[in-house]
Amino acid sequence: ANTFDYHTVRDSLDTINMGSVQQEGEYMLAFVRHFGDMDLSTAQTGEDRVFFNVLPGFVAHYSSAWVLPLAVLITVLTVALVVIGLRRGELAARRLALATAALGFGTLLVMVLVALLWVAIRALNSDYQVVLVGSYQTAIYTVAFTILTVALMGTLYALLRRLGRMNLLAGAQLIWLPLLWLMSLALPAMSYIATWPLLFGLLPLGWLLLSRERAANSWLRLAVLAIAALPAIVLLPATLYQAVGILNRLEGAGGMPVFGLLAL
Repeated sequence: ANTFDYHTVRDSLDTINMGSVQQEGEYMLAFVRHFGDMDLSTAQTGEDRVFFNVLPGFVAHYSSAWVLPLAVLITVLTVALVVIGLRRGELAARRLALATAALGFGTLLVMVLVALLWVAIRALNSDYQVVLVGSYQTAIYTVAFTILTVALMGTLYALLRRLGRMNLLAGAQLIWLPLLWLMSLALPAMSYIATWPLLFGLLPLGWLLLSRERAANSWLRLAVLAIAALPAIVLLPATLYQAVGILNRLEGAGGMPVFGLLAL
């Protein structure tokens, strides 16, 4: 069903997605058959796993035991590339520090701006002051806030490009490492949101540092950037879509403009 219509005046049979009903029925039937054929007296508890959709009908999954080793690997590779860049003069310590701080502060500022904009929109429209599982037109605002966030971060990047693309690229990796560790330790099942974009994000940084001659080829550089962007393109939209419902519920329960977290 469309959760933005749920428990509102728009809630009706016409808004129910029959595909969702069919999917829930198939899940329930599969669960009943699986556990119905199992001897629960001898069943053993399986290991926790991280799982996420990559393509429709295809779920990637791996043991939660890999979460911390992956975080360590990404951290070590990031630090190693930064050290190599500093030693080769491709990175400048002062500019790298400025890029890291500016991107971190800029990200927080964008979150605040989006949250304040949402507060203003709700204050100007009485229909949005009642939150159950989502305000009216939440889906449209999600798209709008996403576009706004990209535009603001793009503007920030344009303002900071004097610091050099290498410093900005390395700074972006460094500023997201704390989030990687926070999710790996506190929310291991959701750590994939930070793990795979950061791991692939090391590709262009390593390419530019270690393959300086070939990195001058614009087509190869474009291919490397495209590959590096794949995890974000594949994982983030679905995660964003699922997060909207959760954030709406949190906002409805606490009254805080947590919808601004979408900008993160």
